[in-house]
Amino acid sequence: MLLALLMAACNDNPTTIGDDYIPNNVQFTTYTLKPGEIEVMSDIATVSNSSSNGNGAVLVGRDDDGTIANGLLSVTETSPLFKDAGRQITKVELQLRPLGYRSTRDSGRDISFDVVALDSTFSPNEQWSDLLTSRVESAPVIGSFSGNYPDSGVIRFELNLAGATDFLRSYYQIRPNSSNPSDSIFIVKSLALRSRAGNHRIVSFLGATTTASLDTLRPTLKITFADTAHTVRAGVSNWVVKYPASVPTGSGVITLAAGAPVRTLLKLRLDSIPTTATIHQTELTLRIDTARSRYGSTGATTRMIGYLGDVATLNQSSYLANTKLRLTGYRITQDSTNFTDKFRYLGMAPLLTEWLQAVRGTGGSPNYGLVLGLDRGVLSSNVEATSVDRLIFFGNDAADSSLRPTVTITYSTQTSR
Repeated sequence: MLLALLMAACNDNPTTIGDDYIPNNVQFTTYTLKPGEIEVMSDIATVSNSSSNGNGAVLVGRDDDGTIANGLLSVTETSPLFKDAGRQITKVELQLRPLGYRSTRDSGRDISFDVVALDSTFSPNEQWSDLLTSRVESAPVIGSFSGNYPDSGVIRFELNLAGATDFLRSYYQIRPNSSNPSDSIFIVKSLALRSRAGNHRIVSFLGATTTASLDTLRPTLKITFADTAHTVRAGVSNWVVKYPASVPTGSGVITLAAGAPVRTLLKLRLDSIPTTATIHQTELTLRIDTARSRYGSTGATTRMIGYLGDVATLNQSSYLANTKLRLTGYRITQDSTNFTDKFRYLGMAPLLTEWLQAVRGTGGSPNYGLVLGLDRGVLSSNVEATSVDRLIFFGNDAADSSLRPTVTITYSTQTSR
C-alpha cells in the first residue's frame, strides 16, 4: 500500500512550483487516448505449466463452470527391482502433498480423481490439446482417490496392484542409444491425474521440484515387495487446463486467466502524440468485470504483469509468451482490507518514450504493444501457473463509458514562442 501511495503521489499533476525553471517555450499537454487508439486481443499464450519451466504445482479437478484440469507426472527414477519378474510386488501407494489451493471459496473439500497410465510421455511445453485429451481419457485407470482435500500434510492411497505393477515393469526401457553404443535408460510411459465428472473443484498438489529441501515431498510411489520396499518420485510434472466457452477471448476482449494461460495484447496508437514529445506521465486504468471474474481459496488477484511485446509476440511458436518484464499493475485499495474493482499501471512513461524514439529513428523499441498476464512468480506468488483464477475486464464496448479502459498521457513539447 505504501508503494502504491508513493507511486500515485509521483503521478500528481504538475504544480506551479518550479515554474521559474521551466523555459517559456515548453508547453504541457494531458491527452486521453480515444477508444479507437486502444486495441486489445486475448488468447492462450504458448506458456506451459511444466516443472521444467520452473513451476512446482500440479492441478486436477473440475469446476461447476466447466473448467477442467488434468495433472501429468513423469517418474524418472528407476530401479532394477522393477525388471526382476521374480520379485513379487505386493502393494503400490501414491503420495501427494497438497499446496492449499482450491478453485472454490466455499468450505467444501471433497475431491475425486483417477490415476491413469499413459503409453507415452509428455513434452516440456505440453498444453491442452485434443490429442493429449484423447490419450488421457482412453488410458487405463490404475488407481483412484475420493476424499477430503487437506491444506497440509499428505494424502496416500493404494493403486490397483495389477495395473501399477504393469506400469512399473514397463515405464522405462534399457536399450542402446543411437549416439552411444552403451545401453541407456529411456522413459516411455507416464502418469496422469485425470479429473472426474461430477467433481466440484480444482485443487493443487506439489509437483516435481529441483529444490533439494523439497525433494522428498514430490509425488511419490511407494512400492512394497515380498522381501523389501522401494520408493521412486516424479522427476517432471505438468498440468493442463481447458476453460469453458463462457470465458471470453478474441479481439476487443481483456481476459487474464491462469493455467491455460490466457493473456491480453494491449496496443496503443500514439499518432495523436507528437513524436518529439517528452513523456512525463502515463496511466493505464482497467475496470474488473467482477461478475465474470473468478478467484479461489487464496484470495483475490491484486497484481498483474506487463511484458514488452516484440517481433515474436504473435509468432505461432512464441505466441504471447514474451518474458521481458516492463510494467507492474496493482489493484487499487479501498481501505486497509478491501480492494476496488480498478487496476492501474503506473510508470509507463519510459516505455512510451522508447516507442516514440523508434518512430523518429533515435533508438528506443518498436511499438509491438504490451502483453498483460497474471503474476508468474515475478512479484510474489505464481498465480498464473498454480491456479485457475481469472480476471476479465470491461473493454471499449462497455455500455457504461466510465468502465472502459483509459490511458492518460501527460507530455511536453517545445513551442515556437
